[in-house]
This record gives sequence, structure tokens and C-alpha cells, in this order.
Amino acid sequence: MNAEHKRDYVEFVRLGFNDACDNFLVNFNRFEFDNLRKAIASVDSYNEFSGKRVAAAFKKIEHLALSAEFGREGSPVLYIRLRRQDAEVPGTCEPIGAEEVLQAFKSTKVDEAGARPNDAGLIRLWWD
Repeated sequence: MNAEHKRDYVEFVRLGFNDACDNFLVNFNRFEFDNLRKAIASVDSYNEFSGKRVAAAFKKIEHLALSAEFGREGSPVLYIRLRRQDAEVPGTCEPIGAEEVLQAFKSTKVDEAGARPNDAGLIRLWWD
């Protein structure tokens, strides 16, 4: 990667919420969660969404996550991929900590929260 064009996901998210784009997602693996929290906090506020409050909620549950995506689907959206319990048949086990994740984000005034259809290990949180 060219040093002149370093990827700055925090700045990308900040610009995206300044009406540069209304539909995007940025992927963060578990080793980049500090940048994810910075990116979320960079949004500051959007209607009822508070970046600082959402970043603090994510910090509480990040130990449960394998990866996450943050961006916009019109309004702020956060996808969290959870670990799963070990099972003999892959894909047949429940995610670890789904209820804990949903509980942690209740105080963020999230408008939609829950597992994606056909994938209980992927939690979608959306603020209008």
C-alpha cells in the first residue's frame, strides 16, 4: 500500500456522515475495534444516535464479537458478528452473548435491534 494513501476508516466514516454518502459499510475485524469505536464516536450525533454513547456500549460487549461493520443505511447502522458455541455440525449452534449485546445497546435509543433472518450470529442495530 502506498504510504501517501493510507487508509483512514475513522475519517472515511466521519466524511460519510457529512452527507458525502448515505449508504456505506466499513468492516472492522476484532483487532481494529479501537478504530471502530473512534469511527462511531466521530459521528457525534444523528437524530437520536449518539456516537459516544454507542461507542461506549460497544466497548462493553466487544469481547463477544468476531467482527463488526459500521456505516449508514440512510441512518447509522452497526452489524456485529458474534462467536458461536462449539458444535458437532457447523452452523447449528447458537451465538454467544446475543442477549447481552441487545441489552447493552438498549440505552443507546436504538430503533431496530435483532439477529438477521437466517443468521442468528449477526446482530443488526439501526438508529433512525
